[in-house]
Formats: sequence, structure tokens, C-alpha cells
Amino acid sequence: MMKTLFAAATVAAAMLAGAAQAAEDVKVETGVLKCTMTDRTNLVLVSSTTFSCVFDRSGENENYVGEITAVGLDLTLKAEEKLIWAVFAPNSAKDRSGILEGEYGGVSASVALGVGAAGKVLVGGFDKSVALQPLSVSGQKGVGASLGIEGLKLSLEK
Repeated sequence: MMKTLFAAATVAAAMLAGAAQAAEDVKVETGVLKCTMTDRTNLVLVSSTTFSCVFDRSGENENYVGEITAVGLDLTLKAEEKLIWAVFAPNSAKDRSGILEGEYGGVSASVALGVGAAGKVLVGGFDKSVALQPLSVSGQKGVGASLGIEGLKLSLEK
């Protein structure tokens, strides 16, 4: 059952990523966004997770605060979670400061028993034109499984 849910979420994520890449403006990889969980609240059907994030664009770093709100079945108890995304943005905006600020949406799935894995593909940010695609499956420590729709809000750290 869990393998089926994870496979379905992976297919949905791949379809969303393909749609994001088909947008009008040509997207190029502009860097890597790495996030570490700082706080989490899980109410089974709705969960909220706060992250401290660093956007690395060829040695230049921007710090962000991220909050992911998920709607869907979430039966996880996580001790920690780290996310790593390749960031794709329009060529015309790739050097813009604060390009990741904004709201993103997409799908996610995870499964864990001790050490686990999750996949998240999100689109949004600068004029809804930035795509966050997993470089690899994100890592987490905990137990449980989840499948749902997620929203991520990224703000420059002050």
C-alpha cells in the first residue's frame, strides 16, 4: 500500500515538474536550496513545518525562512528533516536578489521507519516562475508516512 502511494506521488511530482519546465520563459538552474527543519506541528490532516534555508548560487548565499503547510494524510513523527532542491528560474531573473521569496505549491510523499525518504516538487516564487526540484530524495528521521498537497512560503531572513 505504501509503495503504491509513494509511486503515485512520485508520478504526480514528475508531471508537475514537467509542466513547470514547459513554461514560456526558458528556465535555467540557478543554484541549490538547502533547508533544515527547525519546528513542526502535525495534526494528521494538516501539518506545518518551519525550516532554516540557504540558497547557494555559485558561492553567493542568501538565507531564507521557509514554512511548509501540508494538507493530506500525515502520519509521521519526525525528529529531523533536511530538504535539498535544485532551483530553476527564468534566465531573465536568475541573478535577481530575493528571487525565491514567495509562495510555492505542489505535491509530496514520504515514508520513514527510523531513517526515511520524501519527495517534494514545488512551483512558485518570482512571478510563479521558479521551480524547486529535488536533487535527490530528501532525508528525514522518524516514523510514519504522508501523502498530500503542500504549500511553501519562503521569506528572506532578516
